[in-house]
Formats: sequence, structure tokens, C-alpha cells
Amino acid sequence: MGKTAASRLRDTSAARGASSDEAVREAAPVPAKDDFLTIIISHGNFAVELKDALEHLMGPQPLVAALDIMANEPLAHTRRRLRGLLRDLRRQAVIARTDAADTLVKGKDTAGEGMAVVFLSDLFGGTPANLAHAEMQRNAPAWLLTGANLPMLVRLMELRGTAPVAAVVEEAAAAGRRFIRVKSNPA
Repeated sequence: MGKTAASRLRDTSAARGASSDEAVREAAPVPAKDDFLTIIISHGNFAVELKDALEHLMGPQPLVAALDIMANEPLAHTRRRLRGLLRDLRRQAVIARTDAADTLVKGKDTAGEGMAVVFLSDLFGGTPANLAHAEMQRNAPAWLLTGANLPMLVRLMELRGTAPVAAVVEEAAAAGRRFIRVKSNPA
């Protein structure tokens, strides 16, 4: 099986003596002006599986994370995990911008502040959506899409960085609805 472009780039960087941070900066695409962070958050294993299905179709997706919420997990623990994911995604966004990489070196924890966040959740009114909604208040600009499905997520990633985030989110929601079909074979 062949190597991905990113792994080939890392191998090439390592061969010429580049550090692993340099290799990550080289391999990661630079976020576009209208790019955004994406967090898929859901009950059970749905978020991780949805992200895996997306990457099966479209390859690795930078600045996308998945957070599964398991039954009986304390809410405070889940909230800490969500905030940690946001922090990690912001740092990845800064590393991808070679001109801003020194922000991390200087120890500032404002990496990626102000970058838009799009949350995708499985069920409106459920704990994952409610947690995402609460984080929206702390992370403007932010959007929450509920009823997450694969066509919605694929469209979100296809349009990422090509138009204002609000328009991309609306189109992703429309794609999610468009691909819901009912087939029957009445007896």
C-alpha cells in the first residue's frame, strides 16, 4: 500500500534533517481566510465513526476532531475534553500557518483565537448538542448543525475555505436534508 502525501513529505523532511514540527507545518495545509475548526460531538461512538467514514471518502481532514460521549460520563469531564479538543485544534491551525508558528514557541495560549468553530451534533436537544451550544457562547464565531450525517459533513469539508462560513454551514445543512430518502416496496 502506498504512503500518503503527508507521510512522504514527513519522510523527506526527516531525511534532510528537519524537525517534526517543521514536517507537520509542511504537511498541513495553511487554513484559508474562511476556514474553520470542526468538532463532531455525539452520543456513543457515532462521532468517531462519522469522522472515520469522512476520511475514508475524502482522506485525512485537518482541523476536524470527534468527541464521543459515553453513557454515565460526568458532564464536567466531557466539558473538559471538549475544551481540550478546541485548544488542540487551534494549535494545529497555528502550526499550519508557518508565519504564526512562533506563537506556540513563545508559550502563548491564544493560538487560533477568533477562528470560527462549526459543531456537528447527532441530536438537537441532547447532551452533545447542549454542550456544543454552551461552548458556542465562549467561541464566537460559531455554528451548531444538528442531525449530523455523512452527506452534511462531506459537503461541509468540500466547501471549507471557499466561501463565508455561514454560507458553507447553510449549504451543508441543505445537503444533509437533500440526501434523506425513503424507499418502500409495499406488499
